[in-house]
Amino acid sequence: MFSESDRRGILPATDSDSSILLEKLSALTPRERDVLRWIGIGATNRQIGEQLYISETTVKTHVTHLLNRLNLKNRSQLAIYANSISHRFI
Repeated sequence: MFSESDRRGILPATDSDSSILLEKLSALTPRERDVLRWIGIGATNRQIGEQLYISETTVKTHVTHLLNRLNLKNRSQLAIYANSISHRFI
C-alpha cells in the first residue's frame, strides 16, 4: 500500500514525538482537521469538497497548508499521518 520511505519520519516513534504531534495538530484549524480526516479515508479533493460544502480549489489550499504545517511531502504521507493519529487525536 505505502512504501517504507512514505512512512519513514511520519509516524510518532516516541512519547516526545507524540507531544510534537499534538503540538502540530493544535496548530491546525478545525477545517484543516476535517480535510485531514477525509484524506485519511482516501477521499478525493472533489469528494472532500462535496462533503464539506467547499470548492475543490479551497480543498487544494487546505491540503497545501496541511503539507506545510505538518512538514510532509505529499498526499500519501498525509493519508498515512491521518490514519496513524485518527483514533487518538482528530
